[in-house]
Amino acid sequence: MTSASRLDEFQSLPSAIITDGLLAVPLFAVQRLTLTERYTLPPIGTPSFRAAVGNASETASLSALLIGPQRHAWKQGLELMANFAKRGGALGRFTGGKFAGLVLATRMSVRMNMHVTELSFAASSQRLDTTEVTIALQHVAPPGPVDLLVDAGALAASTATEFL
Repeated sequence: MTSASRLDEFQSLPSAIITDGLLAVPLFAVQRLTLTERYTLPPIGTPSFRAAVGNASETASLSALLIGPQRHAWKQGLELMANFAKRGGALGRFTGGKFAGLVLATRMSVRMNMHVTELSFAASSQRLDTTEVTIALQHVAPPGPVDLLVDAGALAASTATEFL
């Protein structure tokens, strides 16, 4: 890869960003992003209030590239954020536990309260200046409508930017 093509890749916006409020890691060239929502149905005959609590689980998985000389620092940042998010993360400390974990921002959606379930890195001789990262995240939502409001705001913002 020539230095001109590496420079062109860095001048573009990242495809996704993972942050804990203090540290942000840009992910360039996201090759695959999968958002999965699984819904469970309550047993027949249960009270209706039980059907509204805990009936969905959300996961996200993505495969992207860490590009350039900063790739080692970004790798270390992802590992630190994954470990720190288990204990609430920076967002949990700043908000008194109202938010916890990581924020995943993509053009498709913005997800808060995400926790890393799998993190793997790969390097190859064909791409000496890149590291491929695969991340699996799970949404752990605290009670309340905050996540829905954030998703609605992110949808409105991404829709507005599409027409600019």
